[in-house]
Amino acid sequence: MPPSLYLALEDDYRRLQERLYRMFGTDSTDNLFFAVSADSLGNGLDAQLQRFIQEHADTCLIIIDTLQKVREVGGDNYSYANDYEIITRLKQFADRYGIVEPLIKRLKALVKTVLVRCFQAIDDYHRLNVTNANLYRENERLSKVNEKLADENENLRAENKDYKLLRKVFGNKQIDSLLEQARQSKQRDIRFRNTKFER
Repeated sequence: MPPSLYLALEDDYRRLQERLYRMFGTDSTDNLFFAVSADSLGNGLDAQLQRFIQEHADTCLIIIDTLQKVREVGGDNYSYANDYEIITRLKQFADRYGIVEPLIKRLKALVKTVLVRCFQAIDDYHRLNVTNANLYRENERLSKVNEKLADENENLRAENKDYKLLRKVFGNKQIDSLLEQARQSKQRDIRFRNTKFER
């Protein structure tokens, strides 16, 4: 990890250590530097930051917390123009030493990854909705088929009940004889129609 500087100008070292311990436990890094005091802009801060960068040439990030603490003497009154001028000077300093370039590249990569995952999630959600709609329609169709089959099953049960009753009343022999006659009659009817068609 490249060196980074955090100016915690509203904290003291004890409070900063407690906060770091809560966040990271006992893990530490040699490339993360802290300061709880600094000069104001135009009154030494520029030189302090320049000296830090000279000592740590590959610095990628400097955090100033907060802007109010580094305002120039006599610049306590808030104004948009004043803040804009301060930010412009800090940006020029960062551009001169290329401090934020690695961070910007990482942020761009992060944003790109987030956007890709977001669009993938939207696409997956859309496809899931389409699949769900298709399954719902198929389920409705199968429900109708099931109802139709249930009705047919009820009819078959009723016919089977009648058939069993006929066998009980007339006896198996007579029913079998009647069924055989019906089959023969059906076959004669088919033969007759075929012969008539041939003529």
